[in-house]
Amino acid sequence: MSPQARRRARRAAKMKAKHDKREKKFQLGVRLVDNKIQLYDGSGLSRYNLIKPSSLVLALEKIYQYLGPDRIKKIFPNNYIITGTEDFVWGKTGTLKNNHNYSGYIITDKGRGYIFSIMINHFTDDIDIIKEAISDFLKYIKSNA
Repeated sequence: MSPQARRRARRAAKMKAKHDKREKKFQLGVRLVDNKIQLYDGSGLSRYNLIKPSSLVLALEKIYQYLGPDRIKKIFPNNYIITGTEDFVWGKTGTLKNNHNYSGYIITDKGRGYIFSIMINHFTDDIDIIKEAISDFLKYIKSNA
């Protein structure tokens, strides 16, 4: 084996060891499903942490199964930026420049519960326009789903 190949093999082994260590630290019964969630640092908010909306929904589903609806309602902030209505949505935001995400749980007027993840990337409009669009979408789901 050439020196270059050995270096690459050592580097790959180190990366795998780091990944395995991170996976063991990830608690709450949620596994990194098929490496769809790629965590590179512990802050949670990073351009290097990669996740698809579908993977985030799976993680939120596991959290829901573990905690239950009453605990979710206590832990997650309610109603996003929506005011003047009873609580119907609980979630968390994530914002970096030109990227805004909102994921969580919604209960419709018909009493149906849904888990959702909205990711808006590379926008150039003002963040308030994006938030208002998400708010309108959530109100539409509440009334029509």
